[in-house]
Amino acid sequence: MEKKKITTLTCIALFFAISIVLLKATPQSVSDVQNPEGFWEGEFMPRNNLTLILFFHTQENGALSGRVLLFQGDMQIQNDPLANIQVDQNHLSFLIEAKNTPFSGTIESDSLRIRGELTFPDGSVHPVVVNKVEKPSRGHFMETKEKSPVFDITHKYSVGQLREDFNFLREQLENKHPQLYFYTSKDNFDKLFDSTFQRIETAMTEDEFFRHIAPLVAQVRCCHTGIRPSVEFSDALRDSAYLFPLDIKFINDKAYIIADYSQNPTIDVGMTILSINGTPIADVWRQLMASIPSDGLNETTKTFEMNTNFSQLYALYIDRCAHFDVECVSPTGKIDIRLVAQTAEEQEKARRQLDPGCFSSEPLPVQLQKMNEKATALLTVKGFWAPDSNQYYTFLRDAFREIKSENIQYLIIDVRGNTGGNPFFAAELLSYLIQTDFTYFELPKEKGEFAPLYQPIAPKKDHFNGDVYALIDGGCLSTTGHFLSLLKYHKIATLIGEESGGSFTCNDGSIQLPLPHTKIILNVPQIRFQTAVIGFKQGEPSLPDFVVKPTLEDFIAGRDAVLDYTLQLIRSISR
Repeated sequence: MEKKKITTLTCIALFFAISIVLLKATPQSVSDVQNPEGFWEGEFMPRNNLTLILFFHTQENGALSGRVLLFQGDMQIQNDPLANIQVDQNHLSFLIEAKNTPFSGTIESDSLRIRGELTFPDGSVHPVVVNKVEKPSRGHFMETKEKSPVFDITHKYSVGQLREDFNFLREQLENKHPQLYFYTSKDNFDKLFDSTFQRIETAMTEDEFFRHIAPLVAQVRCCHTGIRPSVEFSDALRDSAYLFPLDIKFINDKAYIIADYSQNPTIDVGMTILSINGTPIADVWRQLMASIPSDGLNETTKTFEMNTNFSQLYALYIDRCAHFDVECVSPTGKIDIRLVAQTAEEQEKARRQLDPGCFSSEPLPVQLQKMNEKATALLTVKGFWAPDSNQYYTFLRDAFREIKSENIQYLIIDVRGNTGGNPFFAAELLSYLIQTDFTYFELPKEKGEFAPLYQPIAPKKDHFNGDVYALIDGGCLSTTGHFLSLLKYHKIATLIGEESGGSFTCNDGSIQLPLPHTKIILNVPQIRFQTAVIGFKQGEPSLPDFVVKPTLEDFIAGRDAVLDYTLQLIRSISR
């Protein structure tokens, strides 16, 4: 593969980072001065055969929503909602929220052209010029009229259509995935492909077919390889009630109720769930474990996902229901409870009432907090991304200056639930923790935009010299797995918590492809990335130095067992 082609792919990967769970478009208000409603199309990153399409639509309530699509030739490689859409006179701005990529530009006075710039997470700026078109030159929505027909989620696709979709999925995985057969041999995968194909014997709805192919996709054992519902299907469900109204946690093969979003008087926190709609909870657990993507043989990622977002996962991989018959165990014995499904809006509102801090409004995913313990600070890193890279770098510079001036001796870095992001941000943080030069990446050989990460990186002047502790769990994926591998290889930190979901290697440089008929979106990585470490073996678990798992009592009390353990460890050392 030519270096120029890899350069394009890695640049696109920064713009279009993995997002397996489909994000909803965020409606925004718009003035009547310049309304961008409709389709806009233009060449993107010239000489790379890329076509960028913007679509804006005014909803019945007057709010403006939108999407961005990218095509390489005739192949769609991205379809994402737009957030924070703002129109002020002729100025237009929005955020591709899933990719942390902002746009700023203008609608020309004749309302026939939009000019502006997209700022990628690595700080690079890319011009955008799109022209108003009656309909796009490509894409399955090209025949959209002024008012789109209502999408029927009960529509059943024929066996022929489903098999065509399946063959397309198989072809893309076989031709594009860089490590399709690393964990499952080609012979075994061929048998799995064939048996899954043969079981397509009757017509299915989109979500039925989704559940049929999800376990096969999960067998790739790659957290960047996954499927998500079509845009039309997800949009049609936006106002529908289908979500399980309880927050549950799986602990030692049992499911416990931690929060009740329905405010049912018969439910007590801590109850054990035995079954949902007649299905034993053990079978629900097994189906979710078989369907959720993760790297290698890792299971903590699957458990993390279940314990973080059970309601959505149940709808995706088990069933979409109007009500749920739940069998529980209370102190007085078994009880049966019927619960009504919730809409996404209803559930978010209930979550906010129970835990006002569950939805962060901080502009950056990094925070520094000085602890009550002597000479100890906590640096929370929820993601390696930022709307503006300079903000991220400035925060780290100021934070480590403060750490130095406050004479902090013990630094706790909390990366639990950090699913990754921009490797430049991870390398920047690492340069404040290490005391010698280091190299970040070893693979791929075609370096592209990541070339600086293959060269020795010097420690920062205000780098930290004390003891470092990293809090980890199954939600540490992708770039965060890379970051942790370098912490471990250079003996920078003591790792505490649960096995990391990511490791020193992963696959990305992803493209997203809609299946021909159902339009289910397949995310396929094309490049293998690996950090510059020695002695690590792909497939081996990324274990902590101290294993700490929250108990039921910890969840109910809202107690952070991993942080508490770390502080106790620091106290024992600092006496």
